[in-house]
Amino acid sequence: MNTLLLSPGQAASVALSSGDEVALQVSENPTTGYRWELLLPDAGSASLSRTEFSVGAGALGAAGGRTFVVRAGRPGTHTLCLALRRSWQPDVVRERIQVEMVVG
Repeated sequence: MNTLLLSPGQAASVALSSGDEVALQVSENPTTGYRWELLLPDAGSASLSRTEFSVGAGALGAAGGRTFVVRAGRPGTHTLCLALRRSWQPDVVRERIQVEMVVG
């Protein structure tokens, strides 16, 4: 499985075969109210296999890491978007990351 370490404002690309998975990792501090959300393109292009949060080392409330494991769907070029926002402000996106997924 490929793993991409992503940062806000970054654009990334990954080539996969249909059915392959890629892990998208981002830094996250949920105690701020901001959480990363994965926005998938149209149905059939990709699916979320799982998501997990790993607690960071250090002080209570320190940032950790969010991992989204995405399974490639039908062939083509698809854009995945990660949006950092608060659940009570769904229209306000603080940061955005785009990943181009090329499925062969």
